[in-house]
Amino acid sequence: MTSQQDHRKWARELERSSKREKDWRDEGEKIVKRYRAEEQKQNSFNILWSNTEVLRPALYSDVPRPDVRRRFKDADSVGKIVSEVTSRALQVALDGDRFDNVMRASVLDALLPGRGVCRVRYVPSLAQVGVTEETHEEGAEEPTHEAQEGYTEELEYEQAVVEHVDWIDFRRGYGRCWEEVQWVAFRCRLRKDDVAERFGQDIADILHYDIDEDNEDRKESEQAKQEEGDDTRTAEFWEIWDKEERKVCFWNSGYRDGLIYPIGNESGEPPLEFENFFPCPKPLMMVEDSSSLLPIPLWRLYKQQAEELEKISSRINKLLNECKARGIYDSRLGEIGRTMQAPEGGLVPVEG
Repeated sequence: MTSQQDHRKWARELERSSKREKDWRDEGEKIVKRYRAEEQKQNSFNILWSNTEVLRPALYSDVPRPDVRRRFKDADSVGKIVSEVTSRALQVALDGDRFDNVMRASVLDALLPGRGVCRVRYVPSLAQVGVTEETHEEGAEEPTHEAQEGYTEELEYEQAVVEHVDWIDFRRGYGRCWEEVQWVAFRCRLRKDDVAERFGQDIADILHYDIDEDNEDRKESEQAKQEEGDDTRTAEFWEIWDKEERKVCFWNSGYRDGLIYPIGNESGEPPLEFENFFPCPKPLMMVEDSSSLLPIPLWRLYKQQAEELEKISSRINKLLNECKARGIYDSRLGEIGRTMQAPEGGLVPVEG
């Protein structure tokens, strides 16, 4: 298969995946707007927000404490020490706000649109070595161009961090169950400098960069968009994990010469080896279906009852507003008028 055929293949796969879940994503956007009260009606009761805030702490309330034990409690002193070291390493990895924030966001996505996704990303830190004093020009802060060509990179340290994947930035291949899914994809947007660093300057120069329309903070007028600098514009990529080919690649709609691979990994070898190949577990879904992976929002199950409750609440408020004392009285009896204006429990003096 040629590079252009690879590009067309994944263009079709991503389009099919988007079409399969289009109705669900449209429904999810309405649910999120209702949760945020963006289209709140007067005198209505947002039961969706109330139910969600009750369920969130019940599903996830705090960072878990690692507990690593040996499967078989035999006389193995080495296994005991390894278990303790692993437990402490996991505890250090869970420290901070990253893991907690990722779990809270994933649970919220599962409660509202119906699917929460998180992933593990491999982040290496490379150091350039091989520079000697002779490769620097006298008085220069940076090495000469000739010295840069002789650089070699060594792994300084590495880490695997967990990240939240927004529910609209996830695509998957067809499958009735998670084991049948052959590929997953994560959408990301990169600035030109980031593209050049990851994929090379040649690819960065031919891609199209624009303002992210999905980002509400960047919704500006056309004139403001034209005044934006290149450092604020980004290009959209899909990071594809193909379990069938055991490869990881990037796809961009404007790069029709084929798939894109990071510098130094043109073969598409996965950066980490996972049990199920994918860098993410099975998505978290509150309502599961054994014959389909199409998410079912929890809101769909009690939507009619919630709308009835909102209608009743609205009518009660309207009735309360209409319940006003009205009448007529003899103008010579001024005490009656003062009685209607008196506070609750108040007494009005009457002569005679």
